[in-house]
Amino acid sequence: MKEPISYYKTELQKHKKLLKQASKRSSLYLYSKLLFFTITIVCVYLWFFYAKSDFTAIGGITSIILYSIMVYLDNKEIDKEEKYRRIITTLEKELSNLKGDYTSNNGGEYISCAHPFTYDIDIFGEKSLFHCINRTVTHEGADRLAEIISNIGSGEETVRRRQEAIKELEELADYRLQHMSVQRTEEKFLESISKLRSCSINTSLLKWLIVLSWTLTIANIAYLVTCLILGTSTMLPISIMACILFLNGSISVLYLSKGTHVIRKLKYLIQLSQCYSPIVSLNCNKTFESELLKEIQSALLLQKKYLQDLKSMNEIMNFRNNYILWFITNTSIVLDLVVLYRFVKWEKKNIPMLSTLLENIGHLDALISLASFNFNHPRTSQPEMTDEGFAGHNIYHPLMLSENVIGNDYTQEESGISIITGANMSGKSTFLRAVALNIVLANAGCNVCATSFKFNPAIKLFTSMRTQDNITKGMSYFNAEIDRLSHAIDYSARHPHTLLILDEVLKGTNSEDKLEGSLKLLRFFSERSIMVIIATHDLGITKLEDSFGEKKYKNYCFEIELTTPINYTYQISRGICKNKNASYIICNMLKSKK
Repeated sequence: MKEPISYYKTELQKHKKLLKQASKRSSLYLYSKLLFFTITIVCVYLWFFYAKSDFTAIGGITSIILYSIMVYLDNKEIDKEEKYRRIITTLEKELSNLKGDYTSNNGGEYISCAHPFTYDIDIFGEKSLFHCINRTVTHEGADRLAEIISNIGSGEETVRRRQEAIKELEELADYRLQHMSVQRTEEKFLESISKLRSCSINTSLLKWLIVLSWTLTIANIAYLVTCLILGTSTMLPISIMACILFLNGSISVLYLSKGTHVIRKLKYLIQLSQCYSPIVSLNCNKTFESELLKEIQSALLLQKKYLQDLKSMNEIMNFRNNYILWFITNTSIVLDLVVLYRFVKWEKKNIPMLSTLLENIGHLDALISLASFNFNHPRTSQPEMTDEGFAGHNIYHPLMLSENVIGNDYTQEESGISIITGANMSGKSTFLRAVALNIVLANAGCNVCATSFKFNPAIKLFTSMRTQDNITKGMSYFNAEIDRLSHAIDYSARHPHTLLILDEVLKGTNSEDKLEGSLKLLRFFSERSIMVIIATHDLGITKLEDSFGEKKYKNYCFEIELTTPINYTYQISRGICKNKNASYIICNMLKSKK
């Protein structure tokens, strides 16, 4: 396995060198274009004002052809330059991401306070799990990635297939780099295209005009060549050619003015081609082993042909960026009419298949993001699946990825309730989030941030950790908390394998009422064999283990050492916390004020 930082730095240096070489070649082609364009102008000038010789005509035609070749080669080099710049940008972003400076979309549009767990454990938003993982280059990929990490409990087969696909992609560093360097787009193509009306242009008439134009042009060229060979006057074929060119140009301009909406729709699809064709080509040129990647590849192979057709139309449309070539191609071979004809036929056949294409590309895009997360964090391990709750050894916070252990040999039985006590800032809430995030990562098929981790892939997750009041809706903090707990109970009833993660419940009432309510709530969960992890400062709750046994309730704690300064071990262990830090810190603070 390649080491991430070393790989990115090596590739960065390599592509900076390739960019410099491509820039030099592009400059050479630019000077060549200027040279052949100048020769063409000179030949035209000599033809009209001095000598209408064969040498002048051949020289002018040859220079036009060479000019066109230089334009084509220069466009190729410009495309290479753009590709290398995107790769360089991607590599620089990856190096920033490894430092914790995430540069991708943070998924803020997916934030939902009503979701069972994403809001509480920072799945979306600044410095979130999505922000850390996201490397998607398509809107569909971002949606699919958000869907994957928002929905857990999908079952062993789904998780296993993802694990295999992600593991394979993790080892294909160069392939992932090429994919992540594709030009990014946030455009929702299907929505944009659906708003444009279908083309109503008569394709039969278009075809007849194209055939007629080409026939007349070819016949006249043959006539001109015959005159040159026989040494007779070329004035008549040249005059006829001028009329044909004028007629072709007039027809092209007429159809352009009538087909504005067609050109607009074609532009949308050209944008799609520019973004998605490289992804399809990259995917179809690989040989995959995992079943999921094979299925995606098979679907994209079926759809590759019509995307290539769109790409070729895009390449032809590039001539419209050069006014000289646009004039030449439309007056000689009515190029705009050819593109219009091809597009109208393409649209009728292939537009309905776009949704399937984008769905498969989005799935691949999301898997590559997950594989890049694995590649960037090789210290993490791949989880194992079991039929029961989960067990973790040396659990790390997934977003911190630090060396500080915040979990040791923690096991959660599927029908049990874990009660976690500890002083302020001792690691309780961080541990809850670490457990929840690791479950999300495991379900996504990713490595988890633990030395070892076993989990039941059927487990659903519901959290109550970040309840907020809502003044505009007239909802107090206590109302909001009760509402959240009610949703937790309803969710658990609908999904038998649910893990509830609760952080300091019933904070909106007095300590005596809070303790009594918490005890009733936990007994309710226990009677229904609902799996719960709860962090609390109420030591009275810990008596449940003595009363009902550790099969139903199990006490854990994060202990601290009251030294100066306080020693926070960040290690979970069995039992009830003994030391408290609030009064200790206040006493020290007051002493310093005297």
